[in-house]
Amino acid sequence: MERHGSACARPSGALYFAQMGAPWFEIRHLEEREGLVALSANFALYGDMSDRMMSITAGLGPVQEIYSG
Repeated sequence: MERHGSACARPSGALYFAQMGAPWFEIRHLEEREGLVALSANFALYGDMSDRMMSITAGLGPVQEIYSG
């Protein structure tokens, strides 16, 4: 896992040991002890899905603004 990951979702029971937004490298030691699970984002998939959606919606109106790339 890359070092720039962070805690972005957690069950209510994790409130006492994992701060929201905590960098993964600071909480990685809790992975086995507390049952943390590290998941990687699939930016290539998100980009492909976004491109497809923009292609579909392009024909729905006269102007299209793409707010992320």
